[in-house]
Amino acid sequence: MIWFTGCPHFNHANIIKYTDRPFADVDEMNLRMQERWNKTVTNSDLIYVLGDFAISSFLQIQQQVHKLNGVKILIKGNHDKGYVAMHKAGFHAVQKGAVVSLDGKPILLSHYPQEVLPADVDGVFHAHVHRRTNWTLHEGKGLTNIEPFNVNLTVELWDYAPVSYKVALKQLRRQLYECKQPNTKTEGRGKEPERDKQFIRGDQLESPTGDSQSSTA
Repeated sequence: MIWFTGCPHFNHANIIKYTDRPFADVDEMNLRMQERWNKTVTNSDLIYVLGDFAISSFLQIQQQVHKLNGVKILIKGNHDKGYVAMHKAGFHAVQKGAVVSLDGKPILLSHYPQEVLPADVDGVFHAHVHRRTNWTLHEGKGLTNIEPFNVNLTVELWDYAPVSYKVALKQLRRQLYECKQPNTKTEGRGKEPERDKQFIRGDQLESPTGDSQSSTA
């Protein structure tokens, strides 16, 4: 089985506050995400982490990687350490991006959502966009419109557990279908509920020292 997850931010205490994660402290967060990961993923499975695995020392990252099941491939995020360091920490491979075939559909894997659908792919699986609410997965306050061919697999949206490729493809189909439907809010359904779209991009998060971190590949 192939799984995906994004922006777990292991060992990053401040992410709990930034994105309203339902954990008392970083130890509980690490434990709960580790439990959900290992309950879902077996050691024979392949799992892609779509960036920002952890914010901590190399040793802490290495220890965390080895606690998690599966053959792990990292699509490097703006908060991850360098390619060589993350490979030494235990990832099978560390890449800037990749195109994978899932049930015959070519999908681009990227830390970031894409403004334009690249040629020869059917969709984009990404992370980077943190959210506090559960409205549609392809809109973003303070961002250029995130087109519906982007599927956001950041952990906040998926109960802090990995997502199977079949579920991610189903989400892509749902988003593409819904974007083609007419706006029905004025057609007898009453007032559309106001959307509380509180998005946080990864490059808007502060570092553990309180300094803003810029977005880099």
